[in-house]
Amino acid sequence: MYVDIQALAHAVELTRQGSVDSLKFAKGDLLLAFQNELCRMKLDLPSLDKLVHEYCVYRGIVEGCPTSTPVEEINCLDPDFFNQNPTLLFQLKQVEFLKLVSGGDYNGALKVASDHLGPLAASNQALMKPLKETLVALLQPSEDAIIKVVPLPVLATSL
Repeated sequence: MYVDIQALAHAVELTRQGSVDSLKFAKGDLLLAFQNELCRMKLDLPSLDKLVHEYCVYRGIVEGCPTSTPVEEINCLDPDFFNQNPTLLFQLKQVEFLKLVSGGDYNGALKVASDHLGPLAASNQALMKPLKETLVALLQPSEDAIIKVVPLPVLATSL
């Protein structure tokens, strides 16, 4: 039972007493207690991004493979997935673009932008502003510019 208390406390950032109370409420069922605590949590976008990234690392989707590999794997599993979720494809290609820029491969980054980001934004107006914000990374290819690519809305709207 002590291991369950510690695991729950660590997983959902509860105090020890909070974990004990949650496990009591769930009648000792760790999975149910975990689900209850997750339902009670309020997630902001950065927290959700962090959780998704940690899950992808855990599943081996992100680490040790090129950014394009998850796209290829998803296409193999469900060829229509990205047609139904163009924003997700845009975000994955955006990450690939930013990694190429941060690595100094500007030709590769431009290829990703022209082959994927541009056509996706052309077919979905909601992606036009993120496209402009992403392309600004080419103007300032330092790590700071890449990390802070999203906070450049003023420059992006003036393009």
